[in-house]
Amino acid sequence: HIFGGSEPMPAVSGLILADEELQPEVAGALVRKLTQSGPLSRVAMLSNARYAGGFSGFFSSGSERDEVEAATRKVCEDAGVEWTIVRTGKLRGGGIKTYSPHCLPESFYSTFADTALGPTAGIDEEYYDLTSRGIQVGDVAGGLLGNMGIPETNRIAAGMALTGSLALDEMAANTFGVKSTESNENFDMSFDWATAVKRAQ
Repeated sequence: HIFGGSEPMPAVSGLILADEELQPEVAGALVRKLTQSGPLSRVAMLSNARYAGGFSGFFSSGSERDEVEAATRKVCEDAGVEWTIVRTGKLRGGGIKTYSPHCLPESFYSTFADTALGPTAGIDEEYYDLTSRGIQVGDVAGGLLGNMGIPETNRIAAGMALTGSLALDEMAANTFGVKSTESNENFDMSFDWATAVKRAQ
């Protein structure tokens, strides 16, 4: 479906907001439209650390993330829709070297070639995907100075958290953090999100 097109919105019961640069007004419009067109009862939202590079990164406070979360919670509650917020660290990887059926296309790694990260950045992402398939639920906040201390989260782990929490009634009205840990094993597709979140609280 193309949002803003002439076709009516589809009738859905669950919505995942996975835009890495989600704008509150877009999230609000989607929730309101889907509530009007069908039985929308649950929203799972990705809330990623919006990395601020260079000198400005030392003074980023995470207030932008807090504002987006608050706005999304409000629009859901106003519409009578349950919500779950999945917080992540700096998002990385998600390419074919994760060996996940839901990975990004092979061209993902080559997109780093012309960036300021340098010519080896794509190789670094491949290595990250090969060695960072562990999942840990917990705090993903940074240290005292903005970006410093913010963990990294593989995009596959973030996607698993979003879809996994959407299917569980006990995850409603819950905000939890997900970060990746070193592991060469395949992603644990049977990861028990409800238990992990309960233990982390």
